Amino acid sequence: MRGSIDVILMTNSTLVVQIFFIMSSFLLAHKLLQQRRRGDHVPPFSTFMDTMFNRIIRVSPSYWVVVWFAASWWQRTGRGPLWAPMVASEAAVCRRKWWTHLLYLNNILYADDKCLIQTWYLAADMQLYAVCLALTLMLWRWRRAAVVVLTALLVGSMALLFGLAYSWNLVPTYVMHRPESVWLAYRDEPSFNVLYQSPLGNVPGALAGLLLAHLHHMLLDLDVQLPRYKVSNSY
Repeated sequence: MRGSIDVILMTNSTLVVQIFFIMSSFLLAHKLLQQRRRGDHVPPFSTFMDTMFNRIIRVSPSYWVVVWFAASWWQRTGRGPLWAPMVASEAAVCRRKWWTHLLYLNNILYADDKCLIQTWYLAADMQLYAVCLALTLMLWRWRRAAVVVLTALLVGSMALLFGLAYSWNLVPTYVMHRPESVWLAYRDEPSFNVLYQSPLGNVPGALAGLLLAHLHHMLLDLDVQLPRYKVSNSY
């Protein structure tokens, strides 16, 4: 049994990234809901603009420098029989779609052309951060209704993804990790584009974080004392 559990954890290890979406949205909503509990005035529009501006300023400088390096000097830093088909070809993609990285849309626009494939997370996280921020501000006044709305959205998003996976024969991430898929950077791989790197495929994780934050503050509003447990494992 232990061996089978290890196999399951290994083959689905790419799903661990959902933890980061949960943490990101939870901390965002938790901060805003703390301001509500203190009675702070939070104008929705200016709060949205200021929060997004601060987010972009924190993330973008180093990210854009890496994209610039990949599009310009990366292919000049090495040589070899596989350098041109691997590095130079990806650098050419970066020169074509660098602007999609500036707008954090590289995981949506020209999704099959991969420039720094791992940067899909930054784009998806920024997109979902904006959606979660707007959703939290819209649900600002309705505390208990927010839990119902977020639960419905979470269930609906999972049902939608289930329907898309069933209708389009999409496969789990570990099935996609074939040598030819890795070599081609998952080009023409709808499962990767729809389920893994798109904002839609990561909506459930973001909504789960929002829901947990609202549940946490709802319990605080009801003066529910949550005991702290210390869990120790002995072998």
